[in-house]
Amino acid sequence: MNFLRRHPAHDAETAARARDASPIAGAPNTSLARNAIRDPSTVEAIDRLLAWSRAEHSRIGFFAALYWHVAVAEGKSLAEGKFKDPVLFTRVSEVFFGRYLTAVDRFRNASPEPPSSSWLVSFEAARDADLIVVQHLLLGANAHINFDLSIAIAECVAPAQMAAFRPDFEYLNEVFRGVIRTTVADISRVSRVLSSVGLVTGRGEDILIGFSLRRAREGAWKAAGELAAMTPAERTAAIAERDAAVADVARIIVNPGWFGRAVVAAIHHFEKRDVSQIIGDLLEKGEPS
Repeated sequence: MNFLRRHPAHDAETAARARDASPIAGAPNTSLARNAIRDPSTVEAIDRLLAWSRAEHSRIGFFAALYWHVAVAEGKSLAEGKFKDPVLFTRVSEVFFGRYLTAVDRFRNASPEPPSSSWLVSFEAARDADLIVVQHLLLGANAHINFDLSIAIAECVAPAQMAAFRPDFEYLNEVFRGVIRTTVADISRVSRVLSSVGLVTGRGEDILIGFSLRRAREGAWKAAGELAAMTPAERTAAIAERDAAVADVARIIVNPGWFGRAVVAAIHHFEKRDVSQIIGDLLEKGEPS
């Protein structure tokens, strides 16, 4: 006889979560993701990417899972009225998301026009089974914040609007930072010794990986203002130069020096090996409270 009685509220919550899961990959909180990404085809594209990554055991899905939570957190913040100019923010966000998906598509389809060098280093590193999960997450964050974000802002925000947009830019980065830190801090099922080496505390991202969200945010804002004031020809040249610099940061994340490599190797020893399972774990993380 089963003496454990299921609570009706728990059953209702489970059913509600199932109804709000994405139709292909089963990612959570689809309604909030759709609130941040108004184009249904973009939400579907991320959902398909997650499902493909799990089926193909591709580490590209690690950042895709984290990015789903970024969309969910943005959608929650929009619903709560956190952004001062939600119309402009949504426009920036659409370009921001679009640049990521374009880069993925170009890489997966071996397009004659390859993705930016920033993304290329990240995607090629996804084939490296010796990198730890956090490295893959930060490679994506590096390309997307350090490179894509500045371009998206320059394309959507006129120079005269920059000062007024700054608070929404800062809030977006707090959303991104919160999702990354929550995901990394809760990733013990994937990297059981992660917290013991200080990766998830305070300056952890600087200590081992060579990437700083704070510096990325400051660099993206500075570059956005400069790009917005340039002529098209000047902007093209400046984007190429920035891409090369951001790709150099990515190479440091991949190869963080002898001490970094030693710590990465120690963490890697305790990580799960099943890529599909890790993506599933990541999809359970970072949900907004």
